[in-house]
Amino acid sequence: MVDDHGRTSGPAIFAAGDCTRFPAPTRLYGFENWRHAQDHGAAIGRNAAGGDIAYNPVPSFWSEQYDLYIQGTGWPHAQRPIVCGGKSCHGGDAVELDGGRLAFAMGINAQRDIASARRLIERRIPVDANELADPTKPLANMLKAKG
Repeated sequence: MVDDHGRTSGPAIFAAGDCTRFPAPTRLYGFENWRHAQDHGAAIGRNAAGGDIAYNPVPSFWSEQYDLYIQGTGWPHAQRPIVCGGKSCHGGDAVELDGGRLAFAMGINAQRDIASARRLIERRIPVDANELADPTKPLANMLKAKG
């Protein structure tokens, strides 16, 4: 277990990558994927060399299952409302809001929407739930209009 700077219980000892658990919005969390290992290692390596970088990722995942490309980004939370958009929840995007901001998005064969969702989350751009639910309004347009 490490803090948000990668320190272990020994203040001069750092750990990074998929072997660690670090503070996340709701609990200690660990990722076991290459992106996290790379990003966490880079941030914590800088801290071990004297930096002061808090690791605060926008997580993402993907899985290819036959002709389905399943992706998600952000921090899911069971208590948030889910808004369906894109191609409806049966085959497109489902997103969670935290206040007026996107907190989590998941989609099937929706690579462009998920890439846009990640940027909306990273930049903390306010979004409108009605626009998110409208399949005629791509997430990329929300980036252009507000970002």
